[in-house]
Amino acid sequence: MNKIVRIVIALIICLLVGYSASTVTRPSIETWFFLIQLTLNAIWSYLFFGLKNPMLALIEIALLELMIYETYLKFTKINKIAGYLLIPYMAWVAFAGILNASIWWLNK
Repeated sequence: MNKIVRIVIALIICLLVGYSASTVTRPSIETWFFLIQLTLNAIWSYLFFGLKNPMLALIEIALLELMIYETYLKFTKINKIAGYLLIPYMAWVAFAGILNASIWWLNK
């Protein structure tokens, strides 16, 4: 099978799985903070890769980290385990922030 056809098939399968999962979970998460985090994730990619502006991306990733921390605080009040499950995400975004800051610093 052609390489491009395999990539397209894999992409379609992933999109279908994501869509079907979202139809089940969407009604349950309308009041969560995830939309803001998802938007900030998308904006970071646009700022860093699209605009090639590591400084704006660094500011934005700091906002993302603060929003994740806010979600962590709210989740731990409801369920400590739910809050603790956000710790790897916070760590990953912090690591991405360090990489972002390093790229900005080396290219200024």
